[in-house]
Amino acid sequence: MDAVREAYTGHYTTPAVLYGVLVALALAALAVTIGTRTFRSAGA
Repeated sequence: MDAVREAYTGHYTTPAVLYGVLVALALAALAVTIGTRTFRSAGA
């Protein structure tokens, strides 16, 4: 939530925003990995 507040006010280089971006990228990578494995195991 702190990252969203900072980004909304225009402070894009704070540690909170960096942490938020890193967490979002990690979750996206995890979702793509799980989705790819599920798709491959379904035999498609």
